[in-house]
Amino acid sequence: MEISFSIIDLFQKQFGITPQQYKFSSVDKRLDKLSETASKSKNGWPLYWDDAFGRAYFMPVFLQSDGTTDYIPLSYPVITINCAKTIISTALTERNGTVKEVIRLQDYEIKIRGFLVGQNNSWPEDGIIQLHDLYKNLQPLKIICPLTDIFLLSEERSANDKVVIKSLLFPEAKGDIKLCPYIMELVSDEDFNLNEI
Repeated sequence: MEISFSIIDLFQKQFGITPQQYKFSSVDKRLDKLSETASKSKNGWPLYWDDAFGRAYFMPVFLQSDGTTDYIPLSYPVITINCAKTIISTALTERNGTVKEVIRLQDYEIKIRGFLVGQNNSWPEDGIIQLHDLYKNLQPLKIICPLTDIFLLSEERSANDKVVIKSLLFPEAKGDIKLCPYIMELVSDEDFNLNEI
């Protein structure tokens, strides 16, 4: 039995967003025109990946557990990154406004929304188990994504692409039983040595 659905419609119904990277026909046309270097990030990771049905989409996300060589591609990911600073604002007498003191950059907060798709019109139980196993891992995970590489692989972070999954949510599905939406919230993690502080 053939599986047919519009991933854009699913994102709109479930999350209220319309991700442009899943307009497959326009992505496929652009891929034909891209050179090998234009289809990879500066770090060499692919900007496009194939979904379970062989359609290319933009901005894949992979996670890797410590001690393994397997990269797990997240299914139909849409990723956002929140960057924030810790700033102390102090009001002074006889002066409008405040004096700001930038203390530090905060951890990067990463949110990934997507859909698991079951094979052969079945419930995507294996995908749910795989995401849950990643969540239960108490060690930081490596994240591979051209967007997160820009923030996490910088010199001030010692080129560290480690993250910790803060939460994993499987909201009620507004659609078919072969589809399961997920929301994963992650936070950047850095190694540090207490002796150096």
